Amino acid sequence: MMKILGVDSSIPLASIALLENNRIISETYLEDRAGHSDGLLRAVDCVLSQARIHLKDVGGFAITTGPGSFTGLRVGVSLIKGFVLAREIPFKGIDTLEAVSACVEPTSHPICALLDARKKEVYCAFFKYQGNYRKRLTSDRAITPEELCSNISEPTVFIGNGLDTYSEFLQHELGSRFIDGSKTRSRTVAASAAILAKPFLDQNPSMDLDELKITYVRKSEAEIHLQKKQQLEVGNMKINAELLEKITNENEEFKKLYEEHTVLNNRVEKLNKMKFLSAEQELEKKKHQKEKLKAKDRLEEILSTFQA
Repeated sequence: MMKILGVDSSIPLASIALLENNRIISETYLEDRAGHSDGLLRAVDCVLSQARIHLKDVGGFAITTGPGSFTGLRVGVSLIKGFVLAREIPFKGIDTLEAVSACVEPTSHPICALLDARKKEVYCAFFKYQGNYRKRLTSDRAITPEELCSNISEPTVFIGNGLDTYSEFLQHELGSRFIDGSKTRSRTVAASAAILAKPFLDQNPSMDLDELKITYVRKSEAEIHLQKKQQLEVGNMKINAELLEKITNENEEFKKLYEEHTVLNNRVEKLNKMKFLSAEQELEKKKHQKEKLKAKDRLEEILSTFQA
């Protein structure tokens, strides 16, 4: 039977789990280290050692793909990409909120998978069991706790690290409509991811890393900063906010290049403000200017295709 290694680094309490014969045979938590690749690697080694197997014995990987911590998600996805490339082992990406919802035993009540999104918001999605099948009722969303409460009309089981921050608020606002699912939690998020991935890995195993995409739901700080600008100027070209949003949503290269261009520009400006530059700093400045110009030229090329 295939052994599946599940990895979740989308929340602060990261987890690793190993599934064999539809049973979790080893799992561990990684507290407050979700954003560190070395910690994840040690946790993987720990889980494999507990099961007395090696990475070569693993037949598939399951990785949570968000929403969650931007840094944690990138670290986890990068780790799995490395494993897939090195070992040529199939993988399956699993939505984090779906994996969180599967951490509680089947219930007749709706389930709200809840993560703390910070900035006074939560990531959430609703599910409900129909027999042994858990049906998704809503898409992943980033909303305020107040807005979440306005959507609750019946007793609902809440599960996820959002309870660490908002359980008292939810209990106060919802009363009997709030059911704390953490009391009946049966497994780690990584274990749920492995269980959910098994049917896909059994029936249609894939090693196509182009399919491994992170679900952010909410825009990153860079995107928010980018879209707050009413007008973006790159070289001799200008772009309005509406077109800017379209390009950043459709073209990942543009988004990354603009972020890179902004960082380089800030570094050059910082060096320009210095009264005296050493020979090393002069070389650094020229290097940044050259890289900035290269990024600007490519940005103009991308913009021209959208404005054609």
